[in-house]
Amino acid sequence: MKIQNTKGFSLIEVLIAISIFAIGALALAKMQIVSMSGNTIARSVTGAATLAEAKLEELKSLPYSHADLTDKDASGDAGFGTAGFDNEDANADGSETGIVMMGPQYDVFWNVAEDSPVSNCKTIRVIVRRSQPTVKRLTLDGIVSVAD
Repeated sequence: MKIQNTKGFSLIEVLIAISIFAIGALALAKMQIVSMSGNTIARSVTGAATLAEAKLEELKSLPYSHADLTDKDASGDAGFGTAGFDNEDANADGSETGIVMMGPQYDVFWNVAEDSPVSNCKTIRVIVRRSQPTVKRLTLDGIVSVAD
C-alpha cells in the first residue's frame, strides 16, 4: 500500500488564489482613482465657496452707499434673472476675474438689488464661476440694510 503525500497546494489552487487577489487589487485601484477624482471636485467647490463667502463678507462690510453696493444697471431683483439666478457676467454690477485658488481659476461676479426684499435693504448675489475643466457656478446671497 502506497501512502500519498497530501501536504501543500496544487497549481490550480495557487492560480485561483492569485486570480482572486488580482481582482481585489484592481477593485481597490479603481476605488482609489474615484476617490482622487472626488477629492479634486471637493477642492474646487471648497475654493469657490471660500471665494464667494469672502466676497460677500467684504461687500457686507462696506458702507451702505459704497459704489460696489449700487445697482449699476438699475435692474433691481430682476437683475438676478427670471429663474431666480443671474449667473451671467454681462449683467453683473461688479466683477473680479482670473482669481487662482486651490488650483483652478475662478471669476467672481456680484449683483445688487436695492430696496429688496424691503425698503432700505440691499440684496447681494455673489456668483463664483470656474471655467476649467467644465463651467461650474456657485451662488451665495446676502442682505445688508442701512442699520448694518
